[in-house]
Amino acid sequence: MRFLSYVLVILSLVAVATGAAIADSHAPRSAMGVLADSTLSGYSDRGGIGGPEAIDAELEFNNQKSESFFRIPVRLFQPWYDLKARSNEKYGIRYGLNYTSVFIKSSDGITERSETNAAGGIIDIPVSWLLVGRDSGNTGSLSMKLENRHPYSTVAPMLLGFETGSILLPATKVNEFSFRFTELHWQQILLGGQLHVVTGKVDPTNYYTFHGLIHPFMNYYSYAFSVTPSANWPNQGAGVIVSGLDKSRRFYVMAGLHDAGGDPFESGDWLYFGDNFFDGNFFTAVEVGYTPSFGERYFKKVSATYWHADAYEGSPAGQGVAFASHWFLQERYIPFLLAGFSDGKGANTIAKNTVSAGMGFRFKSHDVLGVGLNWTDPAGGFRDQYTAEVYYRFYLTEHLAITPDFQFIADPALNTSQSTLTYFGIRGRVTL
Repeated sequence: MRFLSYVLVILSLVAVATGAAIADSHAPRSAMGVLADSTLSGYSDRGGIGGPEAIDAELEFNNQKSESFFRIPVRLFQPWYDLKARSNEKYGIRYGLNYTSVFIKSSDGITERSETNAAGGIIDIPVSWLLVGRDSGNTGSLSMKLENRHPYSTVAPMLLGFETGSILLPATKVNEFSFRFTELHWQQILLGGQLHVVTGKVDPTNYYTFHGLIHPFMNYYSYAFSVTPSANWPNQGAGVIVSGLDKSRRFYVMAGLHDAGGDPFESGDWLYFGDNFFDGNFFTAVEVGYTPSFGERYFKKVSATYWHADAYEGSPAGQGVAFASHWFLQERYIPFLLAGFSDGKGANTIAKNTVSAGMGFRFKSHDVLGVGLNWTDPAGGFRDQYTAEVYYRFYLTEHLAITPDFQFIADPALNTSQSTLTYFGIRGRVTL
């Protein structure tokens, strides 16, 4: 099986390199695999440095107009979008209201008593308020996200792997915590967009090693394709990120200091930044990357990242490197590659080495078919695990996306009594 992992790496590198060579020059400008159509509330890219999960990117995407095939047109919410447009135009305030619901079922459990079904929901309310620099372009904005995540079942979907055998989380971020601000930060753009600074409560996974199909509430379920599993990612917490572009706006360097552990998600702590940042315990990351133009970063980007996590509260220090690339071709094909290599140390480090490669296919409307393959060499001495995932996101209406998902696991790392394991999932997401 290790030979298969080497083949996967080689084929992924060839696919991404080929994509870069033949990509057309008419690149879309909006986030997450969608053409730059007009939006329902006039939202457009504000030029922030985050990836597809960043607040501004998510707000823009959720306000895209979409064509529907023979599906139910819903116009009841037009007054709501008109109100959002007026708030944006007059005050620079953008906001959304989203609900995501996930059900996932496994073919086997580790024991006879193990849970094999899980379901849960997420309320998220993103807000972005442009406060300064509207005319100059050197904008300063306050962004926040209020979230509540709640299981419908005994086990949250994100943790079902520990009941069934996959070391990779089969439903990323569908866990449990009470209402809280998961993000609350200031972003300042300077030098006409060549310098960006973000400070406050931030989610590091929104900024480093992202690809265009990385949003786990919209695309792949599995942790293998939603982040780089070999990094000791902290939860959302206190942090500062600085990113600079060269004059051509093609090459960038980004560096950040983050609370090493972040928010522990304890009940009632609705605004909590973590315990480690001001004690000098950091998760540090430096990323260098290339994109044909800054506006195309959601679609065409190659990056390399070094990270180091200090020891904290029983978690040992660790370090590693990660690589990410995605390249949108002909406004339809979305190949990507993620690879990470580390010492395997740290409380949230799932893998020592991991490689993920995949392809998204964009259809009429905003529908996306995604296929992904992953090899993981787990931390902790478990056996290598191989994961394949296929999902199809389709829009029943402009405001309701349905995403069936299938995951096939070969050699599940936590369940050595099984040679294979499967998950079937269904996700619904309402965006307003």
